[in-house]
Parts: sequence; C-alpha cells; structure tokens
Amino acid sequence: MQDDSHFLKSLPSESDIISHWRKAPGQNPKVSILCLTYNQRQYIEDAITGFLTQVTTYPFEVIINDDCSTDGTQDLLRLLAKAYPKIVRLNLQIENQHSQGKKNLPSLIELAKGDYYAFCEGDDYWTSSQKLQTQIDLMESRPSAPLSFHACQFLVNGVYKKSYTPPEKKAAYTADSFLIYGGNLSPTASCVYRADFFQTLPEWIYNVSVLDILLESIAAEKACLAGESGALYIDEEMSAYRVRSEGSWSAGPVQNIKTEYPKYRSALALLDQYFDYKYNDLIQAALKRRPVVDAHRCLIRMDGAATREFARSSISFSKLGLRALIIYFLSFSPIAYRQIRKIMGKPVI
Repeated sequence: MQDDSHFLKSLPSESDIISHWRKAPGQNPKVSILCLTYNQRQYIEDAITGFLTQVTTYPFEVIINDDCSTDGTQDLLRLLAKAYPKIVRLNLQIENQHSQGKKNLPSLIELAKGDYYAFCEGDDYWTSSQKLQTQIDLMESRPSAPLSFHACQFLVNGVYKKSYTPPEKKAAYTADSFLIYGGNLSPTASCVYRADFFQTLPEWIYNVSVLDILLESIAAEKACLAGESGALYIDEEMSAYRVRSEGSWSAGPVQNIKTEYPKYRSALALLDQYFDYKYNDLIQAALKRRPVVDAHRCLIRMDGAATREFARSSISFSKLGLRALIIYFLSFSPIAYRQIRKIMGKPVI
C-alpha cells in the first residue's frame, strides 16, 4: 500500500500556492484543470504534482473525475481534496460510467468555473511549473484563439523516448493539420481551451469516441474564422505523454481496436458534415489510413489474425497499400516483429 500522507507532505501547501495569486481567494478561477482518471493510482501522483506545483499569478482550480476506481485512487483523492479545499474538487463516480457507454467529460465541464480549461488525464503529467502561466499569457494576448498546445515528452513504460513535437514547429496550426496528423499533433495534456469554446460545439460532440481530433480541428477552424492563423503552438516541452500505460486505451486488448474502428468512422463522418465537406478529401484520406494504423496496433499486440483482418482491405499498389501488404506478411510472425521493435527501441506492450 502506498503512503498517501507522505506524498501529500511532498507537495506545496495550499497557502503557498495561493500566495502567488494576485486575485483574492474565493473569486472564480482563471483556469480549471480537468482530469479524468480510472485505476491509475500508480501514475496519478505525477499528475497531481504537476497540477499543484503550477506557479501562476491567477487562481486555478483542480477538478478530478474518477470513474469508480478499485485500486485506491479515490482514497488518495479524498485526502487531496481535504488538504486543498480551496483548490481541489472531486467528481467521484459510484458506478463506472465508461462500462455503461456514458461520457465523464460533460459532467466535469459542467463543474468547471474557469475561463480556460487545461486537460490532463490521470496517466500523463506536466513537467513545467510555468505551463499554465505560459499558455494563458499567450492566449490572453490572442483572444480569438480558442486553443493552445505545446511540445511534450514521449514515454514508453516510463522511459523517455523522444520529444513529441508537431511538424515544422509553426506558431499556429490549421484544421487541416489536425486532420492530417491526428493525435500525433497535440497530446491532450498539452491542450488549453477557452471555456466559451465549449458553448459553441454541436450537440452530438460528446456522443463520439474520438473526441480529441474533433475538438482540436474545430478549435483551429474557429481560430481561422476569427482572423487567427489557427490553434497556437508553443515550442517548449511542458508535459509528458505515457504510451500504453496500464489502464489507458492504448494498452487495451485487440477487441478495443475492433470496437473503436466503426466509432472512428462515424465520428469523422459527423465532422465532415459539420465542416460542410470543406475537408472531405483529408477526412477520406484519414479513413483510409486508419485500417493500416489499426493493423499495426494489432501486430504489436501479436494478434496475427486481427492484423490481417485490418490490413487485407487496404492492400494496393499505393504507398499506403504497400505498407498494408508488408504488415500483412509480418502478421505471420508477430513474435519476430516484436523482437525487432525491441532491438530498435520501439514501444512494445
């Protein structure tokens, strides 16, 4: 059993955090830090540390939604809320919402009071105490931009692998960039949104499973329509993204991939309609790429049959089709492929 009291003593006190704020305690926070977690007790301390070591000149709040964890996460969170009553609020589920097909994010947003929302899931964390101040200062100077994001660290099994930066390191990125690169452009823990952006979203947004790419591309499009160059980018590593951490979707079984695929298609179809088919070519290209990406995910999980199921439909003489063909043949020896990835330092489960 982990020593929760020892961990809490390692954090700055609530009065120390508040001492940096220019506004008096009790006023609405400038930023709501929103965290979703489930059975991530082994990681959540890093996330909490990142939240409570932020040094800002304005008030912030931390709202954590736990989806009925069974690993002691809620015990720690209750102690945390007791130690930081002016900063931390909890939304503890008594029944697992995900298993019932329900989303946790809407109820979390409903509780938020900030002008900005900073997201971080329970298995990721922030590495800079200046993250919030840096992003909010930029967004305050660019009031038409609903989203900013930054570079981050890429970790596999807790080991640093590389920097996670978007192509070209531009100052801003448009919707087409998010559609081309998907989740590889802006990891969730790097994103800060304006709160009022969420009031402009279509009603169906929370019914889809692929929320990140939808939110990011819509935010980038709204920025451009308002005269900005797109979603704002800061070329500083200020967060860490864990790949295939326990309890995350990326570490789940092959069945998760099979279940997610039709949901992904439906989500992009809705996004295509929302954009009035302005980005139809990019969305169709993303839909063509997805089976090959999923085939590779199945191959890493050493499920040859599932790999072939995804790869088979994409085999052609195109560049993408040839990649699908290679993955198809590798599926007959997934163990050997896994060993090759280990030698190359690539992530494996």
